[in-house]
Amino acid sequence: MGQGWSFILMVGISGLAASARFTFCHNYVLISARGTRETAGPSLGFTDMIRLTLRQAPGGTEYDVRYPAARDYTQVTTLIGTADIRRRIRRGLAACPKQRYALLGYSQGATATLEALREMRGTPAERSISAVLLLGNPYQVPGQLSTVDELGGDSTRNRTGALLNLAPGIGLSKEWASSGNALNICYRGDPICSGPGPDTRGKEHIFYGFSFEVQRLGAAFLTERLKGYRPYVSSRAEQAFEFAALLAELKRRAREKGVVDVKPEEASMSGQEEALPSAGAVRGDEGGGTQMGGWGAREMVAEGE
Repeated sequence: MGQGWSFILMVGISGLAASARFTFCHNYVLISARGTRETAGPSLGFTDMIRLTLRQAPGGTEYDVRYPAARDYTQVTTLIGTADIRRRIRRGLAACPKQRYALLGYSQGATATLEALREMRGTPAERSISAVLLLGNPYQVPGQLSTVDELGGDSTRNRTGALLNLAPGIGLSKEWASSGNALNICYRGDPICSGPGPDTRGKEHIFYGFSFEVQRLGAAFLTERLKGYRPYVSSRAEQAFEFAALLAELKRRAREKGVVDVKPEEASMSGQEEALPSAGAVRGDEGGGTQMGGWGAREMVAEGE
């Protein structure tokens, strides 16, 4: 009955699949842009804070921005990162309209993040962003309340980023700086975010990922802004409930097509599970995705790729 059931099941859900696109939706996505010369993948600057945030705020995932992070640090390099950030949010909102985003940028990644914010200003994409977190920001604007040092103090608040005078418009906007949803961490002695001076040496720019205080500050900030937002499934128990509702609906449709007895183990479709609609889609919920909230899986949001 296995092959026959697979065919009937595919026919049974074809009406749903024709009208909706089913993806893994999350409560939020952490979009992380690494620093100059870091290899592709997770940034060392955010490793622990991302892990802690995913643990403390159920239903999230993390995406690493795809861009060169080249050593020569050209505008072209950062624009590639900026475009990837915008594309990820645009596709994410199309597939999962209730999904929220937190933008994380370290060093050159902070520049790509700031450029993306500037280009998205006033759009639905910007309104979907719950938090912005920057480390070693070369375009740090002096005097903004969103700036703290590695201990959460204000010792670096009045410092000017090394590149801000070259392009003042890239700096964090006044709106974001005063919103309470942006955190700009500048390590004492870091010449990139503090600018050159007798008290800056250079090596502090790589300290962020090794600082317990920085990782704790970042995780607490992100968790506070993301933990209470739960539009999609946010625990394994809820996921099990969703699947049970889905299976019941598929059984009903199968019976309508003449299949009397549907066994759960026969519903796997030989590895095609991800083609199944979610119970949320069966109910007609907005977002239309198979919802894997509490698993904290990386890059499970199928956003048009």
